[in-house]
Amino acid sequence: MVRRRIIPIIAAWLSILPPTPAFGQTASSKDAYGDPLPPGAIVRLGSVRWRTGPAYSTALGPDGKRLFVGGGGGAIRVFDIESGLLVRSYDGPEYEVRAIALSPDGKTLAGASYQGSFLFDVDSGKKLRQFKTGAVAVMAFSPDGTKLITGGEDHERSVRVIDVATGKEQLRFLWHQRRVSFVACSRDNKTLVTASGYDNDVRIADLNTGDLIHTFREKNAYDTVVALTADAKTLAVAERRYQNRKPQWSNTVRLIDVASGKQQMLVEQGEGLISTLLFSPDGKTLIAWGDKHCQEFDVASGRLTRDLPGCHARYFSPDSRALIGVGPVIRVWDFASGKELHPQDGPVSAANSIAISPDGVTLAMSSYEERENIHLWDSTTGKQKGLLKGHTSYVRGVQFAPDGRLISGGGDSTLRVWDVKDGAEVFQFKLHEPRAGEKPLQVTNFAVSRDGATLTTSAIGFEERFGKGEKMHLFAWNLKNGKLLAMSERDGHFFDWPGFSADGKAVVQRDGKDLVCADLITGKTRFKLEPTPQPGGEGVLNPNIIEAPFSASPDGRLLAARGNRQRNEGPRYWRDHYAIVVFDATTGKELHRIAVDDWLTGVVFSPDGRRIAGIDGRLARIWDAATGKRLWESAPLDFRTRVLAFSPDGARLATALDNATTLIWDVASTIGKEDGP
Repeated sequence: MVRRRIIPIIAAWLSILPPTPAFGQTASSKDAYGDPLPPGAIVRLGSVRWRTGPAYSTALGPDGKRLFVGGGGGAIRVFDIESGLLVRSYDGPEYEVRAIALSPDGKTLAGASYQGSFLFDVDSGKKLRQFKTGAVAVMAFSPDGTKLITGGEDHERSVRVIDVATGKEQLRFLWHQRRVSFVACSRDNKTLVTASGYDNDVRIADLNTGDLIHTFREKNAYDTVVALTADAKTLAVAERRYQNRKPQWSNTVRLIDVASGKQQMLVEQGEGLISTLLFSPDGKTLIAWGDKHCQEFDVASGRLTRDLPGCHARYFSPDSRALIGVGPVIRVWDFASGKELHPQDGPVSAANSIAISPDGVTLAMSSYEERENIHLWDSTTGKQKGLLKGHTSYVRGVQFAPDGRLISGGGDSTLRVWDVKDGAEVFQFKLHEPRAGEKPLQVTNFAVSRDGATLTTSAIGFEERFGKGEKMHLFAWNLKNGKLLAMSERDGHFFDWPGFSADGKAVVQRDGKDLVCADLITGKTRFKLEPTPQPGGEGVLNPNIIEAPFSASPDGRLLAARGNRQRNEGPRYWRDHYAIVVFDATTGKELHRIAVDDWLTGVVFSPDGRRIAGIDGRLARIWDAATGKRLWESAPLDFRTRVLAFSPDGARLATALDNATTLIWDVASTIGKEDGP
């Protein structure tokens, strides 16, 4: 009798134990906001609340309380807008979710990728049906929920009307020449509106018969953006036009009566490209925002009523009280006051570069979207320490020198040196002074030598329009006195970034079909990189692709690069066979390959050069640099990681995620003393 009672008690006790940590991990804790950390993470910089990661497609729930976000890796995430917390996630198609739509009753979710379209039950997350629609860019349900309309970005650029109950295609329109950017139905389920912002073509058709009712296509108009009122009576069309009389661009918003097709009003919006148009639920207000400003118009008069600085609205709340913006971060503004309701700590976009100071305390972070801002964090507490401002364009990267100064470089032809404690710019290296009509050089990569004496950088120059005639420029400076040591240029490509040796005296670059290590001052080739030949086989076009970025170990012994192969099957091309390729940095010979499961987005050496850390899909991993043995991996992450950095003692690893947060991992205690730093 006693035994029978004990077994259920033990089973119940085991059921409430925390989950077993992942490979090489310890139990989880909480961040400064009270949200749990992944097992093995000790600090989070920034809050996970209201942070979505890349939002390729979004849909607002009928009650305005939940936001559905389609992102990379086939995930569809659901966020509570009031709390900002992730409430659930669906595993969608294999690739990124390009379009999603929610049925009017909120019970069915449609998603689409390059593989086609899918239906999910919102409550259970179960996949209900799959449609063969080709690659879909936009989608919408009819107001009665019986039809699904998809707009394509495949070779057909088709608009399809699909019966939701049976999955049968009812109508297909092939009138757009470029990617479809907008589809919507009238409230009475009778009228279909479609548009392509790329061929500036707007169509209105009968949803039941497919008969074309109106076509709108303006001459000398570009970048068309469309919005439809909730009652589907008024159509707003924003366009960018080029005026030949006055050689300049202008932006206009046309208001069109859907029933008659007649233009009701033309509103001059001013400078700046319009990215989004948004009607209020009552149809009385129109919001237009783009790269210059966000403006509010009265629909009846066409009068500009106010500017909304910093607002990037994608949705109105159903009660018209709030504007909701979506990016890597969900942002909500009070419509009446224009005030942001829950301003975010730290950056609102994913980092493109991070670095930890020599004392291990300060973490510096840059991102493309933040432009001139460099965020500074305390990596031990997770608190933000401040901002460094000065760049006039995006910041490409950040790196600390051994003396604690921070180096940053970007798209404004400068590398800047900062005193982090004072938050002041010490001095800057000017790559060149652009003349009238000339584009500035854009920094692609830079490195501080191990001894802190030399700063090397590569920058791309666009000598002609549309990227033709690109030139790669190489520079080397004495970091202590600012003296230019070397400067050269060659034909190059924006994505073909050179790497630099640990001593700052050599550069690894592509020379035609070869990868070479050359002396930075003389340009003389030291050696060629010699990757081991890889087997080909059927469907393999190139079995041995070696790509930048190139990372040098701090001790100067090793080089690491990304490896993969290109395959094809009919018209489809893709990459696979991913690996970290490790070379001898003195001879160029390949030493070994570390096979990884997914596309690599970051590879760094530990400060002692004994380990390599890399991003493998949604996992951060560490390998022994000499043997390729895997020593540590993070817990599976909700978002992809783009960049990473070791602390100076090698005991911690920082990984910057796509949702604009950064995790600090304790790796020393989990690798083990025999393999520890």
